[in-house]
Amino acid sequence: QESRGLGDVYKRQGLEPKVQLNWFDYLKYLWSTVVTMGSVVIVLYGISIKAYVLPIHPAGAYIFAIVLLVTLYYLEGLMIAIVGTQYWDPETFREVYPNAFKVHQMMSEPENVKRFIIGRQFFTVLTNFMLAQIMVFAHWSSDGYDPILFFIVVKSGLVGVFIILAFAQLLPELLAAEYPLRFMNMWGSYTICYMCLFFDSIGVGHAAWAIYYLSLIHISEPTRL
Repeated sequence: QESRGLGDVYKRQGLEPKVQLNWFDYLKYLWSTVVTMGSVVIVLYGISIKAYVLPIHPAGAYIFAIVLLVTLYYLEGLMIAIVGTQYWDPETFREVYPNAFKVHQMMSEPENVKRFIIGRQFFTVLTNFMLAQIMVFAHWSSDGYDPILFFIVVKSGLVGVFIILAFAQLLPELLAAEYPLRFMNMWGSYTICYMCLFFDSIGVGHAAWAIYYLSLIHISEPTRL
């Protein structure tokens, strides 16, 4: 049984997307790949010289960065997969994707999708801020380089943005949109979802609910001319 993602939907409806690339598309792929790979090199070197902000040994920084990137990978992909499959019949994939079935059962509890979104948002923001502590090189001297260009490329965290965007955000989102059940079936998906629900249970994002209800009261009041 397939995952019934976007690709499978296109095939069933006879709408197989045809991608026609021109020279400008190839140019975009080329420069984006070169910039991203260059960003990886810069980040690896910046960590090796301990130019980052987080007070931790470079070896620990490498490990912590990988853990955070993997965590963000799950958070971004699971958001797409869970929202896209919340109304599917779980019995149709119970045997083929047992872990995805467990995740779906967890999310099928009343209000759990909303709770997951709130907890996941806190988890995502926290992960990004921690990655910024490793990929923003505030202690890297710009001696010998143009200070403005050096700040934009190295000290602003732009190189980290390219890495996070390519490997930990867009990649999992594209995969989860195409293969949601396979993504939910991956080892660790259930644990990440459980952690998101835990963060919601302790109320880390509940200020948003208060603002939400206050906004509803304001919007529901009739306008007086």
